[in-house]
Formats: sequence, structure tokens, C-alpha cells
Amino acid sequence: MSGLGLSRPARSLLARTVPVASASAGPAVHSHGFHTAHNLHAKSGRINGRRPIKYRYINPDAKEMGLLKDKRKMDARGELVRHHYSPEEWEALAERYTPEQLEAVKLAEESISNEHLVVQGRLRNDPHRPEYIEDFAKRHPVIDVKPEVVPRASDYKFVSHHEYLDKMMDKIAQRAVKEIPGMSDKDLASALQLVRSAKEAKDTSVDLTQGEMAAMEASPETLERTLNASARDLDARALSDADAKLNDIISGTLFTDKHGNWRETLGDMDSWGLDTPELEKIFGPRKKMTRLDLFRTQNMLTEVRPSYSALADELGKVGDMVGKYQKDEDPDDQGLDETGEYAALKQRTGLQVQDLLSVVTKVLSVRNVHNQTRLGKVRSVSVFAIAGNGDGRLGVGQAKSTDPMVATITAKMLAIQNMVPIRRYEDRTIYGTVKAKISGTVVELRSRPPGFGLRVSHRIFEMCRAAGIHDLSAVIPRNKNPMNTVKAVFQALTSQPDPEEIARGRGKKLVDVRKVYFGGNVY
Repeated sequence: MSGLGLSRPARSLLARTVPVASASAGPAVHSHGFHTAHNLHAKSGRINGRRPIKYRYINPDAKEMGLLKDKRKMDARGELVRHHYSPEEWEALAERYTPEQLEAVKLAEESISNEHLVVQGRLRNDPHRPEYIEDFAKRHPVIDVKPEVVPRASDYKFVSHHEYLDKMMDKIAQRAVKEIPGMSDKDLASALQLVRSAKEAKDTSVDLTQGEMAAMEASPETLERTLNASARDLDARALSDADAKLNDIISGTLFTDKHGNWRETLGDMDSWGLDTPELEKIFGPRKKMTRLDLFRTQNMLTEVRPSYSALADELGKVGDMVGKYQKDEDPDDQGLDETGEYAALKQRTGLQVQDLLSVVTKVLSVRNVHNQTRLGKVRSVSVFAIAGNGDGRLGVGQAKSTDPMVATITAKMLAIQNMVPIRRYEDRTIYGTVKAKISGTVVELRSRPPGFGLRVSHRIFEMCRAAGIHDLSAVIPRNKNPMNTVKAVFQALTSQPDPEEIARGRGKKLVDVRKVYFGGNVY
């Protein structure tokens, strides 16, 4: 034991030699080494072992203020807090509200008791209180949070070229200067006097000086009013000559005045512009141009070459071969496919050329591909396009070629050929939440209520618009590769859950609760 170097405290060694105290020596005192005994709960003020809640700000109660005991103090305090309307304020309220509403305001003011005003109607005194007294009835643009603006759909009217010119000319006419400042009143008066004398003498030839002519050119509207006042007394020849001279004067002062300012002096607008109703009487009512009409117009513009074109005229056919190798054109095409570009696509899809031209196509991804061969680096273009009719059909197509135009046309043709039906709920959104994964790209599509819109990226937006989907949201949490994104979205749209198939699998009948709730008016 001694080799281990153990030791004991001195107190334990002396305890063996000290005799044990008897019970008559006095009460035993329980002591602990190195600390004193005390009652923690009694000193800390705990109740049932819990510390009481301490309030930083102690508000006096109405009972402590002596308001509940004395009715007069309560009424005096309430009258001090209550807002008394002045006669001017009642008059202002009477101008804004009807008599019935004003009577309701008075009854509401009388229904509030003084006790409620004193006990409940108090101002805040905490450190986070506003530094101004406000009932928060109005919204302050600097202090308060800006309210969320909900966009409202509105129908916009796109005016035609003629309507735009008519509106622009009317706007210019309203801003035109009635009388140009700085003109010579004396020259204008003398010129008008000569015109009146010529009218009385029934002479259409009037000799004017240079100053008088400048004054008449500077103020054609004054001359117009004078001629209109005396037009009843002029014969037909004099009236036509006066109108011709007036038009010549207005033509010379249409865009600039003698001061070179931006102000224009306009005359009779009917003699200048073409009236839209008159054009409709001659050429018939206007009609909205369809995609087919636009295609025909483009073909007409490409066939007619200008005189300054650098392209040579096409060579005629050889005389011996005329009529031997004519292509059989389908009369149903109405001359829209003279080159036979859509012939193979018509056979594969069973659609007419008019239907193929009405399909909306869009290129969503273009990549430059390089293939290293022993002859060098061959550059190609890979195009990824989509096609849709806007009513539940969508297709994708991919093509690669050394010519970008050939790759684009081929991709669009393949997209039209690969169109498949897309399941839509209420013809506006998808069924539930769909998730698809292509390589490292994950796309999650979620159905949304009516009026939500397409809150998606631009590529998914084009695909939804081509398929006829109007309410949708999408999340792409991982890689956002353009081509993989389009493939994943197409896979998600074509793999939606079918409620009818689910009902057949469960052996139960499913009912659209939303359609039943709105009585079928869900579109």
C-alpha cells in the first residue's frame, strides 16, 4: 500500500481518535463542508417551484386609479377622452354620407360608453408604439407597406394603319396653332378686303402683294372662315377655285410655318386623308387577317420582284419537255403548296395544307455541333422545335443539318408529325402535380386555379401556349439545360394521371366536386 502513494485527508484520520458525542450534549447540527445551508425557494420567491413572471412595464389598472369606485371620475375621464364632433364636422359628414348613414354614425357614437373609452380605449406606451397618433384608416405610401396590385385582364384594341393615321391627324389638328404670333394684321385685313371686293365684282382673279400673300399663308384658318361665310353668294366656279387655292395654301404650310417652329397649320382634313367609311363602301368591310391569308400575302410579295432586284429571271422550260413532267397538284391545297413541300407531311398526318399552316410552331433550342473527322471539323446545327394547335395537341421535333434553314424546317415538320393529345383539366390546366426527370433536369408542373396564368419559364410558356394551357406553375430545382427542359416538360404533360383510369382501377365512380359546386360553369 505504501508503494502506491495513497493518502487520506486529515479529517478522516482524526475522526477515529475523537470520541462520539452523547445525546445529552446538545442537539446535533448538520453541517456540510465548505458551504452554508439556506432555503433556495424561500429566498428566490418561487411559488410551487416556479419563478413568477416579471413584467417590464406594469400598467396601472382602472381599479388602482379609483375609476371603478367613483362613477363621476369615470364619466369625467370618458368625456376627456371622447371626441366631440363640431358643427363644421357634422356638416362635412352630411355632405359625404346620406341621412340614414349619418343617423347610424350618431347612434354608434352614442352606443360607446365612458367605461369602454377609459378601460379599453387607451394609447400604447410600449417602446414599439408608433411615434404618431393614427387610427390607421388611411394608407400612407411612405410609412405603410405597398399593397399588392392584382393585374386585371383587359381587352386591347389594335387599330389598323388607317385608324392610326386618322387618330394621329386629329391629334395634330387639335394641337395646331389657330393664329401664328407675330403676323401682320394690316396685311391680313387688306387681303380679306380684296377678296370681298372680288366676290362682289364676281371676279375670281385677285392681285395680292407679297405681304398680303404671306399674311394669308400664315393664317389659312381665318381665310377659310371668311370664304365659308361668303360661299353661299359665290357661284360654283368661284367656290371650286377658292377651295383649290385654299388647299394649295394649306399644302405649303402643313409641316412648317414662317418661323420654322414645330407648330403646324392644318386646314380641312377631309380634303387630305382618306375616310375609312368611304373605303369600306368601295372595297367592302374589313376582315381580320388569318394565318392563311398572311401566308398567301407573303407568297405574293416573294413572287413579285422589284425592278432593282439582283436576282435574275427564272429560265423557262425547254420547249420539248413542256407538259411532260408536270406535278400533280391537289386542288384542295388552293395553290398553297405549289412546291410540294407539305405533300409527304399530308400523307403521314392526314391533314390538309390549310390545317398544317394553322399549326403554331416555335424553335426553343439551337445548338452548334462540331464533328471532328480526318477531313477536318464538320459544323452542324441541331434544332429542337415544338408545334401545337392551341387546343390540346402538342408535338416536339429535333433535326440536325449543316444548313440551319434545313434543320429548322425539318424540326418543325417533325414536331407537327409528332403531335399528340395533351390531357387538360377544364381546358385550361393539368391534372394535379406531375414530375418528370430527363438526365440531370427535373421539372415539376403544378395545376393552378382559374386566372392564375402561366408563371413559368419562357420555354415552358411557349409549350403551354401551343398546347392550350392557361393556368400553370413550374419548378426546375436542378439543372436547367434547354433541350432536357423541353423533353422533361413534354414527358410530364403526356404522363398525367387519368381520373377515368383511376376510377376503373378502383372500381368506383369519381365526381368532379368543383364542377358540381359551380353547376358546370367552370370554363
